[in-house]
Amino acid sequence: MRWLVVPLLLILIISPMVQGARYMDIVIEGPTIVAAGTNNTYNITLKVFFLEEEPARYGVVAWISGENLSGAEPVSPVSAESNYSSSFTVYFTFPEAPGTVILHVIGYVVGESGEVYEDHEELSIQVVSPIVLKADVRNPNPFPVENVTIVFYVDGVRVGSVRVDRIEAESNETVEYRWAAVALEKGWHTVEVRAEGASFLIPAHSYKFYYGVPSTGKIKAFLWALTIGILAVFGYLTLKARRSR
Repeated sequence: MRWLVVPLLLILIISPMVQGARYMDIVIEGPTIVAAGTNNTYNITLKVFFLEEEPARYGVVAWISGENLSGAEPVSPVSAESNYSSSFTVYFTFPEAPGTVILHVIGYVVGESGEVYEDHEELSIQVVSPIVLKADVRNPNPFPVENVTIVFYVDGVRVGSVRVDRIEAESNETVEYRWAAVALEKGWHTVEVRAEGASFLIPAHSYKFYYGVPSTGKIKAFLWALTIGILAVFGYLTLKARRSR
């Protein structure tokens, strides 16, 4: 009878685990570091298991919390339900001020009997001050251009894009992308801008920006060079004035 002992032990061990088990896992996919004032997308999936009946309906309720939600949208909970899909997408515009925001998600499943099974998950999101990348877009055509994607690269790496719904004929438009720079080294960096499928909107160009605060030594060197330059110009003008007499 020894061979019966193992299955019996497994039943005794597994039974209380199933009875007290969670009915689902809530998987939240989306950025954990975002730029202040930007809109971001989060995909939520309910992975259901250990139900004694077939799910009849899935649903989620999501909201954000934090010390300062000024500029955030929406600030009230958003909800969604589906009779066939356990995956959902929610959108949030984050506050204008840097800080920590918590994304809360309640996921639930309604069984065929009407019984509700639910769980709760949270995601901590760091809101940081953005680096604003800009592009001047011109449409030289005598007709408008619609649905153009402007892509930004920093040091050759794609960092984000902005979709422009419409650019009027023979008009200019400034496009901005608020970039949440992560582990960016101090110093000079190169920005490249391209228009996908409509390269005529942006001539091939790039520009540089400096990230961080220049060291005290560099500031002093610059001031010394500026002072010497001013003195040299002043001396030259003084000498020229004397010779003209």
